[in-house]
Amino acid sequence: MDHILYLGGFCLPNKNAAAQRVLANAKIFRELGYDVTLVGLSHNSTTSFLFEGFQCVNLKYPSSFSSWIQMLCSIKQYERYIINNKTKIVVAYNHPSIALFRLYKYCKKHGVKLLSDCTEWYEPHGKFFFNIVKGLDVYERMNKIHPKLDGIITISRYLDDFYLKRGVKTLLLPPLVDKREAKWIIDKKVDNKEIIKLLYAGSPGGTKDRIDIVIESLAEIAKKGINFEFDIVGITKKQYENLYAKELSPISSSFTKFHGRLPHEQVIQMLLRADFQIFLREENLVTKAGFPTKFVETISSGTIVLTNASSNLKDFMLEGINSYELDIKNKESLVKSLITPISLNKSEIKKIRKNIDTNLFDYKNYIEQTKQFLKDINNEF
Repeated sequence: MDHILYLGGFCLPNKNAAAQRVLANAKIFRELGYDVTLVGLSHNSTTSFLFEGFQCVNLKYPSSFSSWIQMLCSIKQYERYIINNKTKIVVAYNHPSIALFRLYKYCKKHGVKLLSDCTEWYEPHGKFFFNIVKGLDVYERMNKIHPKLDGIITISRYLDDFYLKRGVKTLLLPPLVDKREAKWIIDKKVDNKEIIKLLYAGSPGGTKDRIDIVIESLAEIAKKGINFEFDIVGITKKQYENLYAKELSPISSSFTKFHGRLPHEQVIQMLLRADFQIFLREENLVTKAGFPTKFVETISSGTIVLTNASSNLKDFMLEGINSYELDIKNKESLVKSLITPISLNKSEIKKIRKNIDTNLFDYKNYIEQTKQFLKDINNEF
């Protein structure tokens, strides 16, 4: 059985969105007959364990300057997994440019195919020195090293088009899920409240998700006598006030409840019970190149999405069928586009939710195109 080594800065088994993406992709490779080893990072000591039938390794996250330099520049920690397993394909998840180039040279020397799983294109921000280092790393990886590899797994239409134009073999895989996992089955608790339930679950910050704008817009709707609840998972009220340097108004406090960080399975249960998940993305390189995992999880839960059309969400958004597109030109347009879905009654919402294709992002839908991609990179016709 041919072996694939999937490596990168994801925290196994499923501690972050990166790990969830990697696990879903690994299940596709396994369906196609490959043995897959996953090597990620953890703040704890190096550990090795089995998870859902995969051999998983978490290397210790860098804790000193020298260990950071080693992670950014060295591939020694991965070589034994390639050699011992007689690896045929290495997939590197958003790997630093210097280490990725060394991995490219190593794989070329040993006849191993090297792919990148590319899910982001960050614009550097922060301190001046960090900006220069991060900017150079991103530029070299995206423009110089990726085109040399055997192929790129892309997360968005923007990235896919970018590399196709440069003659690179690509496989477009949005964030995927395994609908056979127990977490997608709602537990026995029943919420019979007639009030509309909105949810935000994520990690807001900077221009990402802008829940402050969401709350302010919802406050305008609440003034019109429309009743709803807005649950926010990922930050506390105090963190919100520090992040946006503002306090909630009395009317915003009346419908808003903060839950802080919760286990992923608990978040999915809240999502299964919500009528809508709401988030906003400003238009920039980061949002064009990425693809929101929360969109995938919301559709997979049979919950209606309220968002603006960032990335290539338009490929999947069906107005009034699985989502409502929000107009974020200004506060007035956002409020206007929010009123229509939030004014629906529970029976209307239930009817929409019943017809959402919750298997839209199931990994099994992407097996055949992955099979063809692997044939292409192995020159099998």
